[in-house]
Amino acid sequence: KTDTKFVKVFKKIGKGFASGYIEFFRGTPMMVQAICIFYGVSYIMGRGWPTTLAGVIVVSLNTAAYMAEIVRSGINAIDKGQIEASRSLGMSQTQTMFNVVLPQAIKNVIPAIGNELVVNIKDTSVLSAIMVSDLFYSAQKINVIWYKQFPIYFIVCILYLILTISSTNLLKL
Repeated sequence: KTDTKFVKVFKKIGKGFASGYIEFFRGTPMMVQAICIFYGVSYIMGRGWPTTLAGVIVVSLNTAAYMAEIVRSGINAIDKGQIEASRSLGMSQTQTMFNVVLPQAIKNVIPAIGNELVVNIKDTSVLSAIMVSDLFYSAQKINVIWYKQFPIYFIVCILYLILTISSTNLLKL
């Protein structure tokens, strides 16, 4: 079944938007994204907005770009013979995607999704640039009071290590 002209145009626009979105968020540092989004929205709205909300939005937008590529690679890794076999059995394109391709793709990309979770835990430290109170931002505030950089940042390092090792072990289960 062929697509109508409207559907073809809609798909082309969607593909262009997705490609631009993915290239932008994968091609720029998260710290720059955080600053641009936080201060850009504040500038457009004419007033500030919660830093935590801005941080969640930045991490979500950034992660979505990486997750899209992870899932795309998982789908592309499925052998074309399986798609052809399911189509020859009379499955529609949607049935093939949901019953044959996606279950295998998801199974294949789980390790990469786990890695992305661990990266996100560590990347939250860049949100200190927009004053999101995370471990690194808290360490900076403590450092202003005590002026003891090494012990403070070493503790933060150990805390991040505990978080990432715990997450990695949880994902292994």
